[in-house]
Amino acid sequence: MGANRSILTLTALLVTFLAIAADSVRVSLVTFYPGSEIFELYGHTELRVTQGSSDYYFNYGVFDFEAPDFTGRFISGATDYMCVALPAQYATVGMEGRKMVEQDLNLTQAQAEALRDALIMNVQPANSTYRYRYFGDNCSTRPRDMIERTIGTAVKYPVTAADTTTVTLHDIVSHYNRNYAWERLGIDLALGSDIDKPIDGRQMMFVPMLLMEAMSGATIERGDSVVSLVTQTRVMVEGSDDGTVLSPTPTWLSPLTVFATVLLLLLVIAWHDVRRRRACRIIDAAVYTLAGIMGCLLAYLVLVSTHEATSPNWNLMWLHPGYIAGAVAVFGSSRLSRAIHCTLIIVLALAAIVWHFTGQHFNPAFVPVMLIIALTALKQVYFKRVDF
Repeated sequence: MGANRSILTLTALLVTFLAIAADSVRVSLVTFYPGSEIFELYGHTELRVTQGSSDYYFNYGVFDFEAPDFTGRFISGATDYMCVALPAQYATVGMEGRKMVEQDLNLTQAQAEALRDALIMNVQPANSTYRYRYFGDNCSTRPRDMIERTIGTAVKYPVTAADTTTVTLHDIVSHYNRNYAWERLGIDLALGSDIDKPIDGRQMMFVPMLLMEAMSGATIERGDSVVSLVTQTRVMVEGSDDGTVLSPTPTWLSPLTVFATVLLLLLVIAWHDVRRRRACRIIDAAVYTLAGIMGCLLAYLVLVSTHEATSPNWNLMWLHPGYIAGAVAVFGSSRLSRAIHCTLIIVLALAAIVWHFTGQHFNPAFVPVMLIIALTALKQVYFKRVDF
C-alpha cells in the first residue's frame, strides 16, 4: 500500500500512548492469505498489539509513492519499505474476503512490553524505512526476527519439507503463481539461477503462510521447561486456503500458446517471403527490436540493479541487447550485416546447448521465443546470401 508521511507521523504519535498505558500487553501474529493482485499472491503478515482499549497492527509491507524518484529507485533495486502502525479498524482495509488467522504469542508480560516498545521505536519516521528484499527481508521475516530478538532464547521450529527434501525458492514462487502464467514467465525471465538452489526451512518463512505453519509448531525454553510459542490460534475471517486468487490463465492465452501462434504466423510470412524472393524487413526489424529492448531490460537487472536474485541470470545468453544490432543490420546489404545475423544465430544455438548445464529453470514459453528470433536471423542470412 502507499503511505503519506503526515499519516505516518500522526500514527507514530498515537501509538506511543501504548507505552504509557497501565493495562497488560498481548501480542499476536496475524496472517492474511493470498489476494488476487500480483503483489498479494504470497499473503501478508502483521503483528497485532492490544493493550486495554488500544488495538494496533504493525505492518512492514508499506511503501511511499510520494518518495522522491520512487519509480526509478524501485526499478534500480532501491526498494524502500516502511513499518507502519494502523488502528484495527483500518488494518484490514483492502483485504476483504481473504482468510485471516491470528496466533497468540506465548510471551511473558516483560517480553510483550519489550516487543511493543521495539515496534513503537520501529514506526517512528526516523526508523521506519528499511531495504525490502522479497526473499530475505520482507513483511513476513521482519515480524519473525522481531519476535526472536524479544524472546532472547533460541526458537526451535518444526522440521519442514525443505529440511528433508530438495525445495527451492523457485518451487515456492511457482506454487503461489500457479494460476498466473504471464507473471510466472516474468519471474522465470527476470530472476536468476540463485532461486533454483535448495533452501532450508527458515528461508521458506518469507511466505507468510509458511511462517504461520512454522510458528504453530515452534517451541521456546522458559526456565526448565519447553513451551509452545503459540498459545492459541483463531481464524478471524473464514476463507479459502488458496485465498482469492484468480482462475488459471486459459490455455489459449498462456505465453506458450501465444508465442507458438506468433511463430506459426511468422513461418507463413517467411514462406511467402521466400516465394517472392523479398523479405519483409519491417517485421524482421520489429522482432529484433523487441528482443533487443527486452535484452536491455534484462541486462540492466543483471548488471546494474541491486534487486535480489536477479544475478547471475543465464537468460542473458539468449535474450541480450545485441539484437539491436540485428535490427540495424536488417536494412544493410554488406557482409558485415550478414555476419551480424550469423553471429546472433551462433550465440542463440550455444545458449540452447549450454542451458542444460546452468541449473536454472527453463520456462517452456522460451522455446517459441527463441525459435522466432532464430527464424528471423536465418531468413536474413538467406536473403543476404541471395543479395536481395
